[in-house]
This record gives sequence, structure tokens and C-alpha cells, in this order.
Amino acid sequence: MSSAVSRPVHPCVLSLTDALRGAESSCWAYLERRKQQQTIPNLVTAASSCVTVYRVNVNGKLSIVFNGPFTNLAGSVSYLATLSSNSPLISDALLIGFAGADPKLSVVSVQYDLLQAECLLDLGALQNVFETSGGATEHPDALCKTLKQKPGHATIACVIGGGLSVVVVELRQVKKTWVATKQEPYVVPLSTIATKLPHLQTHAYTQLHQMQPGGLSIGNTTLSSLSTGFGDIFDATFLSCYQEPVLLLLHSDPQGRVWSGRLGRTNGQGGVTHPYYVTALSVSVHHDRCALLWSTTVSADAISVHAFDNDSKCLVVGVNTLTVLDATGAVEQVTAVNGWAKATCPNSLMPRLRANPLLKLSIALDGSAWTWVDTGSAATSATALVSLRRGQLYIFQRLGHKTWSLLPTGQTLGGIGQIDHMTALSLNHASNKSSWVSKLGGEKSVDMSMGLIFAGSRLGNSLLLGFALEAIKMPSDLETLKHDLVPVVSSSMAKTTSQILDQTHVKSDVLASVVDEDYDRILRIEEEALYAPCDDNGTNVDNLDTVPDVASDAEKHAFARDLKRQRLATSSVVRVLTPLDSLVHSGPLGKSCEGPIASTPTFLIPEETPVGASEPISVIGSPALVFPAGHGSSGGLSILTAPGRDDRMILGEQDCMNVDCIFSLPVNGLLLLGMSEKAGGGTRVLRSDSGDSECPLNEIDIREWNDFSSGGQIFESTADVFLSTLHMAGEFLDGSVCVLVSTPSANGMPAYFIVVLEATRASLVLKIEIMLETSGDTMNQATPFVKHQVEGVDGLAFACVWSSGRGEAFIVSDGGILSSCAIEASPADDMDIDDDDIQSFYKNKLVVSVDVFTCPKSFFAPQLAANDEDAMTSENGNANVNVIPSYFSDDDEEAELYGIAARSTTCIPETHENVQQEATSLLDEVMLFVAVCRQSGHLEVYSYGSDGHLSKCWTAAGCGQGVEMLQNDASSVRLPRSHLIAVKEMRFFLCKESSNTSNAVIQNSMCLAIETTAGDLELYSVKVSAESGSSSVFYKVRSASIVRSSQEQHRHFTKLVRRRIVEKTNLDDSFSFVRLHRFSNISGLDGLFASCSQSVWIVPERENPKIIVHRTRHGAPAGGKPRPVSGFCSGLLPSEGAYFGFVTLHERVGRVGSQRITAFHGLSPAFQSQGLLVGNSSYLAEKILLGVTVRAVCFIDDDTISSPDRPIYAMLVSRELEVDQLDIDNDGVSPEEKERIQEEKQAAKIQKQVEADLGGFDLETEWVEEIEREDCFAISDTLGGAPPLVTEAYSLWIVDAASNWMVVDSFEFEEYEHALTMKVMRLTDFPDVSGSSEEDTTEHNDQLFVTVGTGIVNHNGEDVTSKGRALLFEISPPAEENLMATDVPVLSLKYEKNISHGPVTSLSCLAAEGRHRLVIGAGADVNVEQWGSNRLTQVGFFRATMHILDIHHFKNFLLLSDAYDSLHFLIWRESDKSLTLLAKDYDPIAVYAAGLMSRGAAMTFICNDDRQNLQFFQYSPGEAAARGGNKLVCRADFHVGSQTTAFESYFCRSSLHVHSATPSSTLAALKQQDTLFGKSDDDQKVGAFFGTTDGSIHGIVPLSEPVYWRLMALQSVMANALESDCGLNQRAYRLYRRSPRRGGCRSNDRKKGVIDGDFVMRYVDLSLVDQEDLASAIGSTVDLVVDNLLEIQCNRMLM
Repeated sequence: MSSAVSRPVHPCVLSLTDALRGAESSCWAYLERRKQQQTIPNLVTAASSCVTVYRVNVNGKLSIVFNGPFTNLAGSVSYLATLSSNSPLISDALLIGFAGADPKLSVVSVQYDLLQAECLLDLGALQNVFETSGGATEHPDALCKTLKQKPGHATIACVIGGGLSVVVVELRQVKKTWVATKQEPYVVPLSTIATKLPHLQTHAYTQLHQMQPGGLSIGNTTLSSLSTGFGDIFDATFLSCYQEPVLLLLHSDPQGRVWSGRLGRTNGQGGVTHPYYVTALSVSVHHDRCALLWSTTVSADAISVHAFDNDSKCLVVGVNTLTVLDATGAVEQVTAVNGWAKATCPNSLMPRLRANPLLKLSIALDGSAWTWVDTGSAATSATALVSLRRGQLYIFQRLGHKTWSLLPTGQTLGGIGQIDHMTALSLNHASNKSSWVSKLGGEKSVDMSMGLIFAGSRLGNSLLLGFALEAIKMPSDLETLKHDLVPVVSSSMAKTTSQILDQTHVKSDVLASVVDEDYDRILRIEEEALYAPCDDNGTNVDNLDTVPDVASDAEKHAFARDLKRQRLATSSVVRVLTPLDSLVHSGPLGKSCEGPIASTPTFLIPEETPVGASEPISVIGSPALVFPAGHGSSGGLSILTAPGRDDRMILGEQDCMNVDCIFSLPVNGLLLLGMSEKAGGGTRVLRSDSGDSECPLNEIDIREWNDFSSGGQIFESTADVFLSTLHMAGEFLDGSVCVLVSTPSANGMPAYFIVVLEATRASLVLKIEIMLETSGDTMNQATPFVKHQVEGVDGLAFACVWSSGRGEAFIVSDGGILSSCAIEASPADDMDIDDDDIQSFYKNKLVVSVDVFTCPKSFFAPQLAANDEDAMTSENGNANVNVIPSYFSDDDEEAELYGIAARSTTCIPETHENVQQEATSLLDEVMLFVAVCRQSGHLEVYSYGSDGHLSKCWTAAGCGQGVEMLQNDASSVRLPRSHLIAVKEMRFFLCKESSNTSNAVIQNSMCLAIETTAGDLELYSVKVSAESGSSSVFYKVRSASIVRSSQEQHRHFTKLVRRRIVEKTNLDDSFSFVRLHRFSNISGLDGLFASCSQSVWIVPERENPKIIVHRTRHGAPAGGKPRPVSGFCSGLLPSEGAYFGFVTLHERVGRVGSQRITAFHGLSPAFQSQGLLVGNSSYLAEKILLGVTVRAVCFIDDDTISSPDRPIYAMLVSRELEVDQLDIDNDGVSPEEKERIQEEKQAAKIQKQVEADLGGFDLETEWVEEIEREDCFAISDTLGGAPPLVTEAYSLWIVDAASNWMVVDSFEFEEYEHALTMKVMRLTDFPDVSGSSEEDTTEHNDQLFVTVGTGIVNHNGEDVTSKGRALLFEISPPAEENLMATDVPVLSLKYEKNISHGPVTSLSCLAAEGRHRLVIGAGADVNVEQWGSNRLTQVGFFRATMHILDIHHFKNFLLLSDAYDSLHFLIWRESDKSLTLLAKDYDPIAVYAAGLMSRGAAMTFICNDDRQNLQFFQYSPGEAAARGGNKLVCRADFHVGSQTTAFESYFCRSSLHVHSATPSSTLAALKQQDTLFGKSDDDQKVGAFFGTTDGSIHGIVPLSEPVYWRLMALQSVMANALESDCGLNQRAYRLYRRSPRRGGCRSNDRKKGVIDGDFVMRYVDLSLVDQEDLASAIGSTVDLVVDNLLEIQCNRMLM
């Protein structure tokens, strides 16, 4: 049996946040409704493993539709495209490509909560086959392109493995489903086609070309990397102007990519010997046939190929050039975008190379994003907006026949970091184009092309832009042309001045002849290719008419003739470019630190100095997690906080005891506290004082309100009212107060009263009291007051549930009860003799919960018309609610939007005006509704008419049982078999931004929250469905959140009862105060606060409900009271920006019953423009834009530097700079001097060659020749200038977090020096560095340093070995003479040490026996340095295998991460100052990051490799697999699908203190209540979390043995039972991915053994009956499984 130390630690990996805001790809598709009913299509974005669908609202803002984002897909999305349906009644489908070792293509239809797979193509088997034959060593992402010839038909080409194979699939839409026309995809025979490529028509190739195990052989050359003859395939696209789909491939020759050193020629003449090629293949999937049409040589800098101009032309985008080809492969234009163009241009294109028309450019197009826009004009139908890598916008357009130009717009996309793609949507044919013209600021009198552009980025924010283009005619005067379009006209354009003056347009007959000529040539080429003799593979074998590599003289003369005939016709000008919305994305996340982010509130700082202290104690508020985030212009910090934890939002705190409830009266500025019976009952009144920041709430003596002149029959004064038990309070519009109170009666039963108090200047005066008829019942619950006007009379509506199982609704005015209506318990269903207790329970129709709410009348309009016969009888008489007609206008879009079913034309009124008037009345009228839930699970919604009648308008079954949707259907649902679950409380509420008040937004923002008797919180949201088209269907929101109390809390409560700390009370018989609280305008949001066993907020994130956990300061351990937050109210304390604050009442540490009232002025700054909601249940993220890339951030935890008013951080940053290469464009040297210098260099080279010949050795092989870069790359002034050079400058910043992260001091590093790591640490100052034993008894002082490790790579690049430096910075308080001027710390360089054996990549502090030393990782060496005598001295070392990436230490152990050889586990021995290797992993793994996790005494090492895998190792020397203790034992492996650079450990919380914002105080109180707490292994769990490059945060939680095996069985059953998004295999995706590069050195077995936390948490969102089925399948119970998942949820809380 293994010891406790070596016992396996079972990990569970789950995501803490997601990357839904990133946008690596996007498309536009009609998904939300039928195409004929949707004005603007939906925007679909994809990033990492997330797909999100947005709706573009009328205000230009994006809102999330369906059930939020589809996260945690079983694959990384690499391609996204739209498949247009062939019917306007059917929504579009999505084509999603997944990357990795097992690439897949999935055609999905978007359902509310599922990406329903209609067709799935698995390309993994094909990739493996071609990799085996071709000897490929890596897994490039599959490259997909889609040809949409017509709606309902698409052809997809997929390039596998970077050119190993090309697969073509044809899809067709049959009814509503997309299917492949053939069962097997067509694999293009590239090897056979390569034999006919013109650049491979050599004798050696035709004679010796064959497939061999080692690769493709050409002569004596064996190509082991690629075996097709096409080389590397960089990009692909389709041309649709042929009869069959024509696939264009941009590829290299068989030698692969061109090395930069082979570009250019001596003296800058250009003409590369290995250019790239664009090859056109006509593909017929139906006939399994492929024909080579043509192949054209293009520049060796080509990176992408685009089809444009109705897919009749081809644009090849290169870094330095733009090449336009027609459909026959003929070159129309080769444009240089900078002066380097000749260096990458082949000889055949050199005569065609020209400068950019109108304006010579000096830009580089690598990393550029292109999108083609519809200008609505035939002359300018091929126009593209282009964004450079850093966001500079250009426009590419046709100026005339075969004349294209790229011109700047003068605008830049800000905050994107680095652009990934752009997607355009034309609004030229939109029905509401005029509204968009006014929205974008355009002129309605000018005919402009309107559209939307989405600029996506995965490194920063993404932008939604509106644009307007105007097509202008070219003027006849060249000077006017210069003034209107560009400031400079190139010399080549100046030569054509006479032609411009003669004619500004190409005549239509000339264009027609050109088009006819091109079309005839296209048909001839296609016929020759398709009808040529074919081999067995379906490939033509005859020689075709291909474009030669070298231009003939006739072609050169023809091109020169075309150039002279060029005419500039029209040009498009960007008139409007308006940002509409921004998707804030954190970008890549680095290693975080914990620290305060603002000044500590004054109420936290003690006023007096404690006894025995020389000075006041420095108190720092609640810390936050600060992550380096983003890149470049979108770089900065991402701050993770939680509601209730952020000290910036707290106005004040006040302690209290035994308060049951709190209610706010905003108009009067009062806060009512309902006291419990232990406190003597009654009500305390507090008045808000927004001007007093230290004490915003002050108590009022209500005895001063004894006004007996207006006394009632029961209460003599207001003071008497507040001596009774308070249940509910509200306000009328005029400020009068209405309260619901109870007093004991003579028979022992409580009597209930509605009391109206009139507001005066200084008090509340009793106005009227009304006693409610109880019929001998007690009131179980009451809803909050809802303001509602009845026939112009101001009123308050509420409802209650009586103990007999009936409900009652009231409308109260300041003059009395306007109306009331009883909701009787319906007769129970017929009971059978064989019915058990569960069946009898669900046949009972008692009312268990009610709610009152208002919403637009049209929300339930169809149901009101259909159910007019179900009107109920009230106390005031019998009447029916007026029937709302269900006819509407003939606009199906409006009928779908407002939930009204359109009827046939015979039902339409006579005049269209009547219809519009009816529709307007439906939208404007707000109606009162009463919702009733019965014990059977039936939910009924009644309209409350002005005459006091209730009319049933909507009903659904399964309420409280977790069904997927609640819809107007009387059919029954499956009932639970072993659970008695009913609704405890429910609340309809709006989840939206407060500023959105339109009825359309309100209808789409209606939500329903349900708390069950089991303690679960179910959340439903109204979403417009493409199938139903109705807005009255509530869909369950997938939140993966558990709010019920845990079994651990129940056990703790039992201990407290046994120790008589608390009393066991029966809560079922008492009045249940409101637990689900609506709120409005808190931080600009409307939502709900749920005061359950775990208090949570439900807030909108782009109209999508999100659940966020609320934290309490110094909260009491859970278990003593059923709820941590027992009271909530809002609207009392106004904050900045006209937002309201809120007040909470929570249980605090101390004696059970101790409470604290906390006043907040908002939720979090994360709800501002640069904030975002992340994760499922825990965090808010606030992005601080700094405009730099933050490499590392550390909080300086030192009292002399950081203070409560000024928290100080150290940040390592880098800035991207674009350096103009003006010295290259104009170096000041005359041509004569350049010629003389060149002759001198040539003479020196000849002399060196002569010396080599005389010496008998070869100059090229024996001598290292210095590279003269100006000989190979010379700027051509006639083509353009040198593009800007992007460089990085590194700095060390000292910033003040309280002053908006202001930089108070900085240090700039040297040129070519890259700062790689930074740590803030204390080092022991050793007075004697000799290492003698006498210093062991000496007391040493520690000194604080900011240590930085750098790497230096000078201008010679890789030709010189990299070195590094270790720098120690000292931060000191300001000098005494500067204290009055600037009270900021001073940064100074204390010491630097040069490291010669490599760059310094890791710095850490080694603490042993109270001494702190510096550990430096540089290259393959680990050095232990100690500080003394103002210098570092090496006292120990260790040499690893290749390159040290990181060093993780704990106690005196070190864990090393090697970039090529996995993990090394070392120990530091203080006695002899040595580093000794204990064990290592002998498998060759490229480790990117390493970390630790533990449970009890057992510890596990974690590593993340280059294949995005996680591996878990243990040091277990006693096992056989450890090889005598020298090998780390691999326990488990897991494919996480994301890359990280750092792991961080954290203490896992239990359910007893997970709600606390100050866990230290809560833990101290918990250990006082339970002395055994903290001694079990489950109380001593340390997890790990890590930020990824896609912007998400993942956590790793250790599990106990029983929990692990239970969840492992559940994971297996769920994988088979649940339908997966996109039809992907969840278990296959999580398998360990082997690296083929070094796979032969590693064992082939996979350990698995990891729980996929995101997948098993889906169990929470299933219906109760499905949960029972799954639990019974693994031999467990629902309660036990949910409790285990609740433990995981609590363990993953970082703060």
C-alpha cells in the first residue's frame, strides 16, 4: 500500500473563464429567425473553442442571442463560414472547421442551446495516411475554403497538413438538412497533377518522379517534407466563373518555402529563382475528376489569394506586391506596395511590376486583413477595405480597365492589438437603409453604399464599424485629381496625363469586347482540360495551355500596349466610418499577482493606534487578481474582482443584530429594518445621507413620529405601526408609504394589515389601515410591491400565498384596496390506489408560489386572444378581460418580433392604418400579470384587468423540475421518480441595460428565476426561436451554477446545534421573506439578486443573463444561518452617473446572529466600457488599457513603499514602435559615390578570391563571408519606399494603482535587449560571502529588490550567441527634501550581472533556514546566487539538458521546466550549498509551464507542453515505475486545448467559507466553531490555475478517491447519453496529443485519469428526470452527485 505522500492526486480540469469575446473568425448568417423575417443577419464569431451568435440591434449595438455563447466545444475552431439556405423560410447553417491532429468539418444548424450537427466530415484518417506516406513532422491547421455557387449548394475544399492533400466536398440542402452529395470526399490527386505543372517539366522529373517511402524523388533529390510536388500550400480559393468549381491553390515549388537569404539578387536586380505559383484546378466531385487549367508564376512573398469581382478575378496578396490575375491566369497588374518589391518578384513578372497608381506606398502587407464590399456600382464592384496588421485602413479599388490601386483612408482601428480578419455586410438592399444613413451620419441626398464591417482580433478588442462609400467620377483635370484623392501622384501615372485628359471612362463597347474575349478563352481552357484523356485517378494527362514562367516578347509588348490604354474611370471614397460597438477582449493572459487596486476606504482604517503599537496599523483593502493582458495597442491589465469584494464600491458598513429583512424607500430616503422576535420585533428606521461618506445611514428615533391625530382603529400612530412585525414595504409615486405588517391576535393567529403612511418633510404620518381577511390561514410569502396605475390612479400591486394553499392578489392605492382577486387551489387530479407518495405529491394543485409583474401587453397577446374563456371570478363580480385580436400587419418580421402569429389575409382589417394603430396599441400598453405556480409544477400566468378580473393567458408544465423550456402547452412532462420538488419562490424580471426601454428590448429581456425547495436556482430566459417564432417561450439558461447548501454545511449546522451554539428551528411554519429581489439601474443594469444559500447576481451581458457570486466582508461561516445574505434592497443611495446603489444585510463573524449592513454605490467598474463578465459564476473582469504589452506585473508588498492610499506595482512592459527607414530611402549618398563604393567592394572580393585560389581552398566553403544586405536588398525609388520597421522597446515601470495606474518612475533597457522575466523578492544581505561556518549564527537583514532577467540579441541576429543580464533594482521612499513635492517611490539600478551562457529566462527566490538567495535560470544552467557586499556571488549550480524556461520552488525543492526535456526535480542542501537531482521525466517533452497541486500530504507536478497537453507527475521513489526513484511517475494526462506560460497555486475553498471576501477572518471563526476543521485532506487542498493565450482562465482541482471515481463514471455515461455540439467526440478531444516530431521517443500509452470539469458540470443544467436517469446509471443519487459538483464549484473559486 502506497504512503500518503505518494498517493495519487486525482485532478479535475475546468474553465474558470471563457474566451467568448475573442474573434479569430466571423461570418454573417440568418440564424435567429427565418430569412424573410430578419432585416440584418446575425454576426457569428469564433475563437478557440467558443462560438458566439450576436444580433445587431437598431442602435448598432451587439447583443448575444440564443443561450449565450457555445463554449467548451470539443475542438478548436479554425474555420467559420455561412451556408445559405435555399428557402426564405429556413435559417442558414454554419460550416465550422476544427483544427488539430484530428481535423473535422461540421455543418451545424443553430438551436437555442445546441449546435446541431447535420453533417460531419472527419479528416483525421486522411491526414494520418498522408503524414505516414509523406513523412510530415507537424500538424498544421486544416485550411478550408467555401464556394457558394447558389443558395442550398456549396463546394468546400480543405487543405490538410499544409499541403499533404486537398479534399473537396460538395454539400446540398435537402429540405432543411445539409447532406454531402457523395459518401466519401474527393481527394485531389496532387502528385499526378504535379507532373504537368510547367515549372516541373524537366527531364529528371518526368523520368524519375515516383512515390517512395522517404518522399517524392526528383532526380537525386528526395523531398521528405512534402510528397505531392506542390510544395507548401499557403492559401486556396474558388473561382465561380467556370462551369465547374475551379480551385485556386497558392503554393511553392517542391523545395518548400523560400528562405529569406535566397531572395534578391546582387546589386538589387531582383528576380528570385524559386517563386510561388497559383494553380487552377477544375474539380468535379460528382465525377471524381480533376483537371489542371493553368498555373501562373507569382511573387515569392505571396501570403494569400482572394477571388473578387464576382469571383472572376484573382488577387494574390504578397508582403511587397499585389498581383491581379484574370480567370484565365493572365496577369493584369503587378503592383508594388514598397521599394523591396524587386527582391521577391520573379523574372517573368519583372516587366509587369509597376508602382501603385496615384500614390507610391511604403507599407508591408504581412498580417493584413481584407474584406470585399458591395459598392452597388458595376464600375466599382470589386472594392476591398484593407487593414494592416496594426489597424491602418486602406481601400483597394478599380480605377479603370485593368487598373487597380491601393490608397490610404487616413483612419486607424484602435485598440485591436493585432487584427485577424475583417468581414463586411452590405446594407444597400436593406429595408431600413435610410435609418442606417442617418445613424452613420451620412447624407440622404447622396447615393452612398452602406454597410457594416466587423474587425476581429484574438489579441485585443474587436470592432463593429459602419461605413459609407461614395463612387466619384475621375475628373478630367489631373490637378483636381491630385487634390481630391491623393497628395502625391507617382511618376508612372504622370506619363498618362494626356490619356486622362482625353477620356475619363472606358467605352461600353470596348468593355464588352474585352469581356467577350475573356469569356471565350475561359470556355476554351475549361473544355480542353475537362475533355482531355484521363488516367485512372481521373486526372488529365495531356499538356495544357498553361502560363509560362518567362514572359515572351509578344506578351511584353501586349502588356505595354495595355498599360498605355489604361483609363481611370471611377473611384470610391470612404465618406463615413463610424464605430458602433466594441467587443472587449482581454487577449493573452500572463502570470497574475494579487494586490489592492485602489485606496483603502476610510472606514477600514482604525482611528486610534492600538495599545502597544508605535504607529497606526497599515490596513490594505481586499486584493484583486491582476493579469497582464492583451498585446500592443490593446495591451494592459485585466483585473478580476467579484461583487461585494471590491472596496471601491463600498460606501460604509454598520453592525447590527437579529434583523430579519430590510426595505428601502428611495423617495423618502429611508431604510426599514424588520427586527426578529429575539430582538423584540418592530422596525428600525435609518435615513440615507449621501453626503456623509463615512456613515451613509443614520438611525432615526421613530418615537418622534407619535402623531395621534390621525390614528386608526388598531394603530394609534406611526410608531405603533413600526412596533409590529414588518413583512413588506413600498412607495407610491407621490412618496406615500405602504407597508404590510402583522400583529398577534386574540386567538393566537397573526392578523395582517396593509397600512398607508403619508410622507411629510420630517416624518411619516398614519393615513389608512386595512385588515386582510385570513380565513384562519397564515401568510407563507408575499411578493414585492409593483407600481401600477389603474385608470389613472396610482397603485401598488402584490400577491401572497396562504397556508391553505391558495393565493391572493391585491392592488392598493393610498385610499385603500382598489381590487383583490383570490387564486384558489385547483382540484387535485384523480388519485389512483396504486399511486405512491411521489405521484400523489405531483397531482396536488396547491398554490406554492406567486409573483406579480408588468410587461407589454403584446408579450402574451396570442395567448390572451386564445384563452379568453378562462376568465376567473373575483370578489367584485364576474367579467372577462377584453380579447386582444391576434391579427397583425402582413409584415412577418413584426409578427415574429412581437410574438403575434400572423393569420391569413382574410383576417386582415380593411385598412392598413387600422392594423398599424392596433399594433402600436399592443406595444405601448403595459399590463399587470399574476404568475401562479402549483405543487404539481404547473405555471399559470393571468392578466390582471382593470376591472379586477384574472384571465388565464399562459400555462406551462414542469416548473421547478428543471425542464429545458417552459412553453404554452398543457401537455404533461415526465415527473421525477424519487424527489419531491416544488417551487419555493419565483420571480419574473427584466435582465437588460437600464437605458434600453423599448418594448422590443423588454420582450427579449424577460427572464424567470425559480428557487426550488431543494435550494436550486433555475433561470429561464425568453429568446426568439427560429422554429416557433414566438417570444413567449422560456428557455433554460445554461449556467452550470449550484446555489443549494452542501452536505458539509448541514453537518456543520448539526455540530453547532449539538454544541448549543444555534437553536434548531422549524422554518417551514414561519413567514418566508423575499429571497429573489428585482433591481434596476445598479451600475446601469436591471436584473435580479438571489439571496439563496449562496447569494448570486443575475445581470445581463449583452442581453444574455449571467450569474455572478456575491461575496461578503468578514462573512460568518456557512451553516449557522440558512443564508449568508438575509436582506437586500436597492434604489436608495444614488451614485455617480444617475445610477442607484444598494444595501445588503449579511451574517458576519462573531456570535451567531451578528450581522452587518453594507452600503454600496454600484456593482463594479467592470460594467463600464472596458469591462466584461467572464466565467459562469464567479468573476468580473475590468480591462485597463495601457497601450503597451505588459510582460509581468508584481505588487510591491512593503509598508515603506505601498500604503493604503497608494498601492504600488512593478510592471515589465514592451512597446511596439514603427521606425521609419528614412536612411534607406534617402541616405544622402550620390549615385556616383554609391558606384565608387560598389567598385571598391567588388575589388576587395576579387582580391579575397585570388588569395583563396592561391591558398588551395574554396572561398565559399572555407571562409565565412560577411553578408552585405544592401547588395541583396536595394530599395527601388520608382516603386516605393522602405516600409516601417517594427521594433520593441522594453521598460520597467513603477505604477500607482490608486491614481489610475499612473507611471511614477521607469527604467529603459538597452537597444536589442529583451526583458524576459521579473520578480519582486527579498534577498538576504550576507556580510561575509566566504561561506564559513561562523556566519550561521549571524542575524542577517533582508533587502527588497525588483529583479529583472534579460536577453540580448544584437543587430546581427542569430549569427551571434545570445547573452543576458540579471539586474537588481532598489525601490526607496522619496528623500526628505522631496516629500512635499512628490510623494512617490524612486527606482534605481542597484546591481547588474552579465550572464554569458544564455538569456536569463527565470528568476526565483530560494528560501532555506530563514535565508533568501537568488536562483537564476539562463540557457541550460541554474545558478544559486547570494547577495552580499553589494554584489551577487554564485554559491551553487546545476546544468540541465537544453534550455531552462521556468523554475518553480517550494520549501527547499525546485521544479525545473526544460524547453525540450520535460521536468527536473531538484533539492537544495543548505549544508553543502548544492543542487541535487532527485528525479526527472525522461520523455522528450517541450514543457512551456510547470506548477504544483496537492491534497493533504500528496503532491503532484503539472506541466503544459507544446501540444496543449497537461501531464501530472508524482515523485514516488517506492514504485516500480520510478526506476529506483530516478524517474517522475506520470499519473494522468489531458488535452486542454489551450496554451499557457505559467501555473499558479491557490488554496481551495470549501462550501463553509466560499462566500467570504475575507477568508482569513472567516477561517478563524470556523476553527473556533469546529476545532477539527482543517485537519482532513479535503480541508488541505491546493489547486492550480493558469491564464491562456486565448484569454481564458482554467483551474485544476484535486479530488478525493470516491468523488473521482463517481464523476469518472458519470463522465463516461454522459458522453454517451448527451448530444454534443457540432457532433464532436468529447472524450476523443481530451486524449493526450502526441508530437510526431519526437513521438518515437515517448511511450504510446495514454494515462487519462482526469475529470473534464466543464463537461460534468453540464449535469447541473439537466432536468431533474434526466439527472435521476444518469445518477441511477452509475449507481448513485442526484443529491450526492450534485454535492460533489458543488464541491468542485467551491474549490475553483480563486478569491
